[in-house]
Amino acid sequence: MLITTTTTTTTTTTTTTTVTEYLTNADLAAALGAALPHTHAVVLPVARRRHILATADWGHLATDGLVIRWDTTAAGRLTDLGWLRNTVGASWPQLGRPAPPAQLLSNQPRGRWPKILAIWPQLQQWRTLPALWAAAQTLTYTKPGK
Repeated sequence: MLITTTTTTTTTTTTTTTVTEYLTNADLAAALGAALPHTHAVVLPVARRRHILATADWGHLATDGLVIRWDTTAAGRLTDLGWLRNTVGASWPQLGRPAPPAQLLSNQPRGRWPKILAIWPQLQQWRTLPALWAAAQTLTYTKPGK
């Protein structure tokens, strides 16, 4: 769910809040492909918890037990993680490892190796935050055959 607000100033200030529900993970991931402006907040329940709306904060991603500022670094990591999963074909268990498995690298064109090796350690911070890692798994999942 993405929450946005627009403020219009006239003789009095009026705030309009809009809630957008994304039907697919890919659509929400695309919205999170850039930093969230201070007029947007994202709420993503991954453990089917329904009480996290109250934790929403402008410019942040709120998920089960965690609220994190969604800046260009976070957006880049999510984009890179999606590339590893959907283009490179890294499985979720592989992505949980501190280094890419040799077989994953050997199955890729050599031209991809530097990018894979550069991205992999950048994900370590997310691996240590279970709620964020679960949200990342949800956001980068695509149905087989798509």
